[in-house]
Order: sequence, then structure tokens, then C-alpha cells
Amino acid sequence: MTTKNYFTLYAILILLYGICFLFLPSHVYDLYGLADQSSPLATNLLGGLGGVFIAAGIMAWLSKDSGPSACRKAIIIFITVSSLIFLIRNIMGLAAGAGMGTMSYVDLIVQAIFTICGIYLLTKEKGGAS
Repeated sequence: MTTKNYFTLYAILILLYGICFLFLPSHVYDLYGLADQSSPLATNLLGGLGGVFIAAGIMAWLSKDSGPSACRKAIIIFITVSSLIFLIRNIMGLAAGAGMGTMSYVDLIVQAIFTICGIYLLTKEKGGAS
């Protein structure tokens, strides 16, 4: 996978997540199998996470055509580390029995792919020091 493909795929997927989390929270609750949709705090937190996802997607999209540099390497590190954190969180949640339907496994696969590809790209990336 090239860095351009990595950034493009990440941008598209994270923007889709962000848009759904921010503008369609009731559908997200349904996708994750959450019956209780009455908590304004949970909906607010979901919207906040959606906003962060949209910003990360825009960052990746605008960086997809950049050449090797310390900044591009930093973005790969950001995506890799954030994907690793979500991957660990998902594994811990599933191990604790907090599986939330099929989307839990979809998230697990997506985050594993971005973590593994990010580590691979970091070994190939030229550019300034991290």
C-alpha cells in the first residue's frame, strides 16, 4: 500500500464514521445494537467524536498528495497510533463481553488494517526525524 492510498482510504472511512456520528447518532446506536438512546451525554460525546473524525479525515485527505517529509511521517504516526489505541480498546471491550454487534468486529478489522499498514509505511517512510 502506498502512502497516498493509505491516506485516501483512511480519509474516506473516517469521514464516513464522522458524518454518521455527528449527524446520524440514532442510526449509529442502531448499528452498534444499543437500545438505550436516551442519554444526551452519550449523544453529545458521539457527536464530539464525529467532529474529531471529520477533522482527521480532512487532514488525511489534504495530505494524500504530499511528498516525503517530517510532517507526512507525523500524520502516518498519528493515524497508526490512534488506530492502535482504538484496536486495543475494541479488543478489551470484546474480551469484557461488551460486544456491540457486527460493527464491533468491523471496527476491529478496520483498525487492525490501519495499524498494520501504518507500521509498514513507517518502516518505508523517508523524511525528517519523528
